[in-house]
Amino acid sequence: MCCNTCRHPDGSEDAIFILSSSIQMVSMVSSVARARLLRSSAVGFLFLAGAFSAGAAFAQEVIDGGEMVFVPGDRPERWTIPGDGILTIGSSTLGGLIIQDGATVNASRTTFLGFRAGSTGFLEINGPGSRLDTGNLIVGTEGVGVLMIDSGAVVQANDLSAIGTLRGSQGTAVVTGTGSRLIFKEQAWVGQSGTGSLTIADGGAVLSELGARIGNFPGSSGSAVVSGPGSRWDSPLFLAIGNAKGGDGTLTIQDGGLVTSGFAILGVEPQPTSPDVNGIVA
Repeated sequence: MCCNTCRHPDGSEDAIFILSSSIQMVSMVSSVARARLLRSSAVGFLFLAGAFSAGAAFAQEVIDGGEMVFVPGDRPERWTIPGDGILTIGSSTLGGLIIQDGATVNASRTTFLGFRAGSTGFLEINGPGSRLDTGNLIVGTEGVGVLMIDSGAVVQANDLSAIGTLRGSQGTAVVTGTGSRLIFKEQAWVGQSGTGSLTIADGGAVLSELGARIGNFPGSSGSAVVSGPGSRWDSPLFLAIGNAKGGDGTLTIQDGGLVTSGFAILGVEPQPTSPDVNGIVA
């Protein structure tokens, strides 16, 4: 079990559960991946739990107030976020960013979409060669976040990432079109404590190298749809759908879509105080 310092900021023991379940999983994966898996689950969770304060303190580029930014055009074709490398799209109101025509953006630490409650952040990356590289990718921090990857564009997140992060948030990610890819180098959570959805269609692809969770902490709701020939989600270590402590998870695979995983968990064995397991595969 995790130490008390890993508790959720509101006093609940969500963090203890997630780290404990990762320790149980670690014996089932290769020794090469063990250290990365534990670091992703423990240290990464602590970052996400403190995402609100971290983003407020260190944001280097904020797109807000109804602004829509185009790259190239409003920013350089090869745009690197300065300083700590934090990009916030939709801080307190509405903000949008479109990356197209082979342009690239690098936010080395974090990209936030829909940062505060009541905000909306929209990010679209489209076309061959268009790309976003970031550390943590947070789609819907406390507000609404929408991520669209289409027509051969690529997004790579190098640290723990979430779609629908904190309570009350709504996160949506859509990956469509042949060659379009969303790459998570660490764990990916669809519905961490909020509501998250992931759609992979028309030949799009997602890779979550250190596993993925659909529906996680109490009150969360996560859903994923993989649809159409060539559409696929590869999660080499594990894929967890639903959570015994109250997270609802649904995975739908249809019309020739493909999901691969080292092993899958449909819900997690209930704890004595949490009898409900909500995990669905359709």
